Amino acid sequence: PTARQLAAFLEAQQAPADPAESFSTPLEASSSAEIVLLVLHGEAGDSLLMRRVLELSGWLTELKTQGVKLEFIDAPHVVRPIPQAFASLYAAGEYGRESYFGWGFAAGDAGDALLSEWRLSAEDEAGRAAAVRESVRHIENWIEKQPSRISGICGISDGGLIAAAVAARSLSLQFFINLCSMPWERLPTSMDLDLPESITVPSLHVLGRADELMNTAQIRSVPSRCENTTTLWHKGGHSVPLL
Repeated sequence: PTARQLAAFLEAQQAPADPAESFSTPLEASSSAEIVLLVLHGEAGDSLLMRRVLELSGWLTELKTQGVKLEFIDAPHVVRPIPQAFASLYAAGEYGRESYFGWGFAAGDAGDALLSEWRLSAEDEAGRAAAVRESVRHIENWIEKQPSRISGICGISDGGLIAAAVAARSLSLQFFINLCSMPWERLPTSMDLDLPESITVPSLHVLGRADELMNTAQIRSVPSRCENTTTLWHKGGHSVPLL
């Protein structure tokens, strides 16, 4: 992906859906409309780490250049670190806390795995469903409490899947950015949550051809649920690509 491609997607979200709106909206109001993007980190990460990843990859600067205000939030569950998921940051000494935050997808001793198949007891599966539901509602409640409207939601890996679920349920979000989201099928089927089967808002999918955690079908799982998509492939793996 390039900065130009990212800019084109963001500019499209600022354009009025109805051409007549451009004549009825004062220039001052339309030009001052702020895009606010909520960014969700991956499993065993946190908001500061996600901000650092966007900074190192060039996304932070480019998004700010495009006039996008970024908001970051921690997942609601405390989990142990997964150094192998953040190898370069770990090697650089930037991933070393005793605990981080997760979205509830891992159960029992599965915290050190991101997409392994685990045979869970009915009790563990119920706990997993409740934890993921809590994560979705955690984000929705945060969005509802913000004084300014959140324009879009973005997430990576498990955070991308939570962002997808929130985007599917939301009546206010204007767009969704998927950075190698885990597959839709990872969402627990027993969640006590109304979850539409499709995402109708415009979506941008940034996917790695060398993703080491997912096969092609899994990579395409969330994009296949979206009705209005732009897809950008990069040569890297399960990560935020350089701009």
